[in-house]
Amino acid sequence: MAYEIINVGELPNDGTGDPVRVAFIKINNNFAEFNNSIDPLGANGAIQFKKITTNGNVSTNSFSASNNFVFDATANTLVLNGNISPLTANVMDIGSNAKPIGNIYISSTGLKLGNITISSTANGITFSGEGNTSPVLQSGNINTVTVNASGGISYGNVPKATISTFTVDTATNAPNQKVFELLATGLNTIRFDIVSTTSSGSDRQTATVMAVKSANGAIAKYTVHNTIFQGNVVTNYQVTSEFGNIVLKLSPFLNTTVTHKISYQSVL
Repeated sequence: MAYEIINVGELPNDGTGDPVRVAFIKINNNFAEFNNSIDPLGANGAIQFKKITTNGNVSTNSFSASNNFVFDATANTLVLNGNISPLTANVMDIGSNAKPIGNIYISSTGLKLGNITISSTANGITFSGEGNTSPVLQSGNINTVTVNASGGISYGNVPKATISTFTVDTATNAPNQKVFELLATGLNTIRFDIVSTTSSGSDRQTATVMAVKSANGAIAKYTVHNTIFQGNVVTNYQVTSEFGNIVLKLSPFLNTTVTHKISYQSVL
């Protein structure tokens, strides 16, 4: 049944409009049409809309099996069973500067920002791009990390900012174990603060390593200072320049597992 228009005539009381009984019949029919299309009394207070489905030559006009909209008055929460999409791209805001959203809970499957998907695995955060997109982690004008399409990591220009802190284990006393590489582009001087501890905890060593890139970027000169020992000497340090990267290498003196906590910072 279609929506019925009540004929109110051309002029007041000119007798050309619908009789009162006919007008009220149309009103009843319109309410019935509305009530037949939208069910305000769905389960748990849901508002449901009818959905037309076609199977062969048979069309069925029925309510969805699930509740589309549910307002939980007790929890003061509106529950939606479906996606939210604007009619036109890039026109919808959720919240505002004056009235921001309090908390947003997102599953581990991912948050999409343009071509970038941010997802979680265990306690880590993964940045992935569509196609050949290379995700770039930025803070203002600081370009810190770029993940290329093949999974490699490059570090950009980080002026006077702590880049990261990480932990790495060396299991033997093999010399010159490579523990870190940093793209030398945009870097002149970098500082490493290293705390090395044996698995027993009886031997511990802290040191600061300053590395300076040469004019042609081929050789990294470095110095070690502020070294403090507890128990035996744990490790030696080396910084080199390889294939345009600044490389940190460690040479443990003890043939055992050594845990190294390393923070690094671009100084100049």
